[in-house]
Amino acid sequence: MTTNNETLNALLETILHTPVLINFTCDLTMPYAACEPGQNKKIKTTKTHVYLYNMLTDKYDSLAIDDIDGFKYWQHEDETYETSILYRKIELDKEQIKICMDDPNVELDEAQIIAARCETNLQEDEWNVIKHFKFEYSLEQLVNPDEETMRVIRDKYMDYIRIYRDKAFEELDQLESETKEAGGTEDDLSDINTIKQMFRDIPQDVSLEEYGNIIDLYDFWPSLLLPKPADLIDRTDLQILAHLSEDGDPYEEFKHLANQITNPDEIKLFRAQLGNLSEVDPKILHILNLREISLRSQQTNI
Repeated sequence: MTTNNETLNALLETILHTPVLINFTCDLTMPYAACEPGQNKKIKTTKTHVYLYNMLTDKYDSLAIDDIDGFKYWQHEDETYETSILYRKIELDKEQIKICMDDPNVELDEAQIIAARCETNLQEDEWNVIKHFKFEYSLEQLVNPDEETMRVIRDKYMDYIRIYRDKAFEELDQLESETKEAGGTEDDLSDINTIKQMFRDIPQDVSLEEYGNIIDLYDFWPSLLLPKPADLIDRTDLQILAHLSEDGDPYEEFKHLANQITNPDEIKLFRAQLGNLSEVDPKILHILNLREISLRSQQTNI
């Protein structure tokens, strides 16, 4: 167990050579550098705070030393610093934050979005789920939604259906116009109008009340509007709700097995033994990737 001063000294020594991920006691993890690119690397500190460059916001932050819970960085086997992993993460984080900032339906401000994105140990599928629901619910609320939550989510899902129904209407309007221009028969135009009426009736003909959880709800899509739009949300991401709702973690045993691996080269061998990786559970591969990153990193924790 190290003291705050020992952690701070190790951080200040390391960050002069490489950017790091800093873990905070409030369960946030954010990327920092000693200074902005091209500037002098002299770091300002006081008895209680250290001033570092936040690589997500491109601003200097005053960090309370007592709030720093540890930090992580990466090295190659020859002990040179590996920064590409961190820079790829920062690029992805900035992209996701911008998407949320540009979404008029997300009511969080920039600081709140960044905090949501930087939650310690947040997995990408978990992020995709809470982002899809515009950060209105926690994962726990989505795993076990009460009736009022499900009522609101069912109503919004019907709104999605209406949006894609309206897109189909536009295509039918175009088809009707082309049919008239081509001298189509009354029967042709009648058929188009019949299909339009079927589309109009979808909200009345479809009942979502029978769906008591989010996965079952999102598995449904009106047959008239098939195929289901790919940009709604990936079902693979939604499956995290099923995993979290089960008693215990279904991957706990495999996580324990992965944690027994002490050499990153052994993980490469393990992957090779799995055969065709496209047929392997993505969560299994994710656990292996995290373990490999952990083994290649140097981390100091209080």
